[in-house]
Amino acid sequence: MLGAPTSGVYRPRDRSVNLERSPAIADARLRLRRGGAALGPTGWLAVGSLACLIAPVGCATLPAIDRPTYRIVMRYDVEPVRAAHEADRAWKTIDRDFEAIASDDIGEVLLVHVDDPDRVRLLDIADAYGLRVSLSDRRVQYFVTTGRFPNGCRSLRALLDGISTAVSRHPAMRALAISATNERAIDRLDRVRAALAGRTEVFNVNAEYHHAGFGAAMSRVHVSSLESAGGEAGADPFLTEFHAGLIAGRTGGLLIERYRRVAGDPPGVVRGRGAFGPSMTTSLRAVVIRARRWGGKLAGARPTPLSGEDPGHRQGAKLTTFVRGKRRYLLVFNAGDGYLRDAPTITHDLVGAPIKRAVEIPPTSVAGAGRVRDARNGRLTIPVNLRPGDAVLYELF
Repeated sequence: MLGAPTSGVYRPRDRSVNLERSPAIADARLRLRRGGAALGPTGWLAVGSLACLIAPVGCATLPAIDRPTYRIVMRYDVEPVRAAHEADRAWKTIDRDFEAIASDDIGEVLLVHVDDPDRVRLLDIADAYGLRVSLSDRRVQYFVTTGRFPNGCRSLRALLDGISTAVSRHPAMRALAISATNERAIDRLDRVRAALAGRTEVFNVNAEYHHAGFGAAMSRVHVSSLESAGGEAGADPFLTEFHAGLIAGRTGGLLIERYRRVAGDPPGVVRGRGAFGPSMTTSLRAVVIRARRWGGKLAGARPTPLSGEDPGHRQGAKLTTFVRGKRRYLLVFNAGDGYLRDAPTITHDLVGAPIKRAVEIPPTSVAGAGRVRDARNGRLTIPVNLRPGDAVLYELF
């Protein structure tokens, strides 16, 4: 679990996040990565694209990647660590932080505003703990933000062909992380994504503004929400934000904001020297485990809110179906302020296809087999007992 790290030296190990939880698969994939081979998404939580460094000269060929599944990403701000400590101590702090992040099965870190000379060393540290990295790029960011090419570059192709192989071919490199917060910037980001189609994906840092990867934005949880909750009505702010993101269609992954505080911004996961309280530990662990458990099933699925006459349907309950290929899922989310003890009923007409039964997908692997609800006379009733912000997920058959 995420805890106070204990060492500042490199200890390479397999910290890969694996959906199937198979040590053999994780070990094989890690050895392939260290050999420079491209990895497919099967079994991986953190997915994304190739991050690259635009260099003044030279070109590189981007390696091919497979279609992504689901990403679990921790935003990590390097600047406050580098600014607060002398160089050696700062690098030891970053090393400990990356170890702690990986130990909680978070498979990817998002690094923005990174100085060019620091990139390779950051990638080396991440690779030592099995983390993948999404990196920003100043020159591509300049083009997306302003619509102008940087000095010495006259076309988008030239911009993207000037990639430093020391970064682009690093085994820990995962995504080109660019911020686009308005329509024009998003259009230019789409041009970058189209130019890299078939070779890499592009991660929009502002996940709530734009679809990420294969057409699904990422759920975003903010550490500041935990600070302001005060434990009211037993709600877990992390889980509440995660579930609200799912029903809003943000099924591309989970982005946790953020590990360390930046001056003037809300707090991060850790404080001061890296200590944090039990509430942070519990909430962070819960949302990561649930995202891992449900994310692979709902990745990229499109939500459809259910509406219709249901006399047992109380205020606060939100019923949403998700379709991914031939699989269908139902999420019941308590968006109200009080406990939800109810038995909502859905019919064939509401979901657009016959329903024989629903099988619960437990939020953790230790919860055992899920409950089975059988439909009767074309109606499926699902009793729920949910605290505020909680949810239950079923697969429909």
